Amino acid sequence: MKKVLFLSIALLACAALYAQGVQEHKNAYIWGQSQRNTSDKGSALATKSGVTYSLANVLKKASPKDIDVLCYYGKVGKAGPSFFLFSPMTPGLEVAWEKQGGTRPYSAFEGPTKDPDGPMALKNWSVRSATKLKKVAAEDYGKADLASLAFDNNEYMVAVEAGDVVAFENAAGKKGFIKVLSIEDDAEKADKAGMGAYQKLNLSIKVQK
Repeated sequence: MKKVLFLSIALLACAALYAQGVQEHKNAYIWGQSQRNTSDKGSALATKSGVTYSLANVLKKASPKDIDVLCYYGKVGKAGPSFFLFSPMTPGLEVAWEKQGGTRPYSAFEGPTKDPDGPMALKNWSVRSATKLKKVAAEDYGKADLASLAFDNNEYMVAVEAGDVVAFENAAGKKGFIKVLSIEDDAEKADKAGMGAYQKLNLSIKVQK
């Protein structure tokens, strides 16, 4: 009986979201990659589909215009080390792309070792979306009225940890929430346990259709 009740509530919740023009991706994720952004464990997220890509697969399987959020683990200015969700482009930001001393986190998103300055590098994407991001209260994720979200012009990067909720507005004008459900180690690299550059952020995403 309890299972039937729970299923009924879940179905009603999904129906309510659908009626309001909102879709939810409950099994999304993104890797906190630092200097390893061309592996299969991607750090480039398309909020519309909830799909995550490596930098290489952005070009092979999708398009730079589809990527709304990137994830980086490391130090940014005086803050960090931490996980940062950030926009592929911050308007007006002068980015130094040099590997050493460049503008973090942007300069860390290079191409493969054999071609770090090639087309897969973030600096060479044909389009870099300016997604607005800001941290909000955890309980805000339950709100259905995404259209009421408002952003300042300088909100393009947030430091996050497990339990945080981030509101966003992508380049297509669609608004939504990203909830960081948990952070887990890479099961294939037991020797890197606890190291942010080798950890995955499990996400749930709500976004306007």
